[in-house]
Amino acid sequence: MLEATATGVSLPAVLDQIVCLIEAQAAGMLCSLLLVDRAMGVLRHGSAPSLPEAFTRAIDGAPVGPAEGSCGTAAYRGEVVIVEDIATHPYWQAYRELALPHGLRACWSSPILSSGREVLGTFAMYYREPRLPTEVEQGWVQAATHLAGIAIQASHSRAVEAALLHSEEQLRALFDHVAVGIILVSADGHLIRVNSALCRILGYERHEFDALTLADLTHPDDLSLAVTLAAEVAAGTRESYQVEKRYIKKDGSVVWSRFTGSIVRGTDPLVGDLGIGLVEDISAQKRLEAQVLRSQRLDGLGRLAGGLAHDFNNLLTTVQGNVRVAMDELAPSESGGALGVDRLVAALNDIDQAAERATELVRRLLAFSPEAEPQRTIQPLAPVVQEVARLLAARLPARVALRQQLGGERPWVCADATQLHQVVMNLALNGAQAMPAGGTLTLRLAVQAGAEGGQWAVLSVSDNGPGIDPALFEQVFEPFFTTRPPGQGTGLGLPIVQAIAKAHQGHVQLRSEVGKGSTFEVWLPRVPALREESPATKSTSVRSPNAAAQLGRGEHVLVIDDEPSIVRLATRELERAGFRVAAFVDPEEALSVFLCAPDTFDALVTDASMPKLSGFDVARAVRVKRPTIPIVVISGGLWNRESQDVQSLAIGELLLKPMALIELGATLRRLLAREQPPER
Repeated sequence: MLEATATGVSLPAVLDQIVCLIEAQAAGMLCSLLLVDRAMGVLRHGSAPSLPEAFTRAIDGAPVGPAEGSCGTAAYRGEVVIVEDIATHPYWQAYRELALPHGLRACWSSPILSSGREVLGTFAMYYREPRLPTEVEQGWVQAATHLAGIAIQASHSRAVEAALLHSEEQLRALFDHVAVGIILVSADGHLIRVNSALCRILGYERHEFDALTLADLTHPDDLSLAVTLAAEVAAGTRESYQVEKRYIKKDGSVVWSRFTGSIVRGTDPLVGDLGIGLVEDISAQKRLEAQVLRSQRLDGLGRLAGGLAHDFNNLLTTVQGNVRVAMDELAPSESGGALGVDRLVAALNDIDQAAERATELVRRLLAFSPEAEPQRTIQPLAPVVQEVARLLAARLPARVALRQQLGGERPWVCADATQLHQVVMNLALNGAQAMPAGGTLTLRLAVQAGAEGGQWAVLSVSDNGPGIDPALFEQVFEPFFTTRPPGQGTGLGLPIVQAIAKAHQGHVQLRSEVGKGSTFEVWLPRVPALREESPATKSTSVRSPNAAAQLGRGEHVLVIDDEPSIVRLATRELERAGFRVAAFVDPEEALSVFLCAPDTFDALVTDASMPKLSGFDVARAVRVKRPTIPIVVISGGLWNRESQDVQSLAIGELLLKPMALIELGATLRRLLAREQPPER
């Protein structure tokens, strides 16, 4: 029987052998072996080849308890229970009607114990007459329970081993076939194990990860944040973390992922803590988000352009009308009298102011360019709101009333005016579209104290439309969310509003109630106000024709621009300021002249964008001959001052048209005055 147990013979077969062995020792003895079902607290049939089948079925599932027959009581007490006469013993009160019809009168039951003294079952001897066991019969019971304990424990061990093996196979299949990448990382950052999905996401073979760490795979720009979060988990200050980060694939390309990291504290000192990372490839989602944001940017550009076109036409009308007035005043009069100087000055002043406003409008449009860099200045917030209100007045339907509440305390902020203009315009048009049946759109400014000190400038846009369900509050800031019908725009533009607010160290709050309208609040840090020139002074200041300071000292300046009128203006401005000018509309011709006599020039002024050679191409060629010559680049668009061209070519200054020509003389004077290193 021990050999059968060791070789894996099934437990029922071994238990039958044990019962038959004991029954063979004496005539008239009937044996039963029951197993404890610990989860249910009952006894289950194990083996009883000689007992009546009806009785065996009846006691299968009998509870373990203090008076539950011989076997239930033995299992409960963990000791031998001897019942001399079933017909009279109180333990059998609930069961005697099951036993007596089959002629069963005596029952001696002994618990089957494990090596740890846990009750595994019971072994019982039945006789058909009342009697007590002999010493020999008690020896048979001890032998039976000993053998049964060994067999049951061996069977349990094999079952546990099989369950563990099955569980391990399931986990291995899950690890290798799940669609999300999985990484097991040691405490020092080395990759212990990766699954097939991670190999597919990053393009490595499984064995190639052995020589890599998690830091080797992470994009350098995301490494610092990832290390910080992992350290917090290791230190126990957080249980897990989730972050969007980039990985470098084997071919050098970048893949965006959503990484979830956690840790299992090590119970084995040789292994230590084990990091677990889940890597979900979200590159496609990122590309789609970028497309949506670009679409919303274009949608915002379309909104802005509609209002700017109206203003730009007004400015052009001002310029053209005043130019005609100036020409009329300069024309010889029939009477030969003096020119109308006052009228001429007033006309030129209007032209100058219109040109300044036109420049700002163009700059606002150019801010939508990918190359544009924010131009943050300390400025009042009220003029931005007033400008948007003026543009909206021509665009809003008659059924929507526009109201401004700018308050008595008008805050200043450090911000990019164009971006703020975009924020207000997006929110205002959304509010107007939320009221198809008409209503009131309110632009409001206020100053609020922050919860942690400091003051905030709060710009709010309110409508009294249908409102927004609170369940949608989080969704309205998602790139894909829209409430508009197909064909009526690409979204609400709120991700751009939120991104601009965050870039200015601020945030956006939404308050809404269904049926009562919505209010979007943009909170920006308030800054101390600067003194500004009064409108009256600014409107009457006109540059005198003879106001150019003598900034030059005869320095020779090479000027290049493919627009002849710009070349003429630059030449006139620089010569009036005391410089000598060599001006060209052809960059190749200008470069040829320079290369023939590079030492005769003291500075280079060049347009950025020209058809044959760009200004940076010219600067690159000039730097070969004159490494330290001052270079000024003039652009009609917005350029990033941190770009590689500007940095590598040591461009002295980037000036934007049209104010570039007014600032040119002072800029050259400043660059020429700097102490230059010796020519190499």
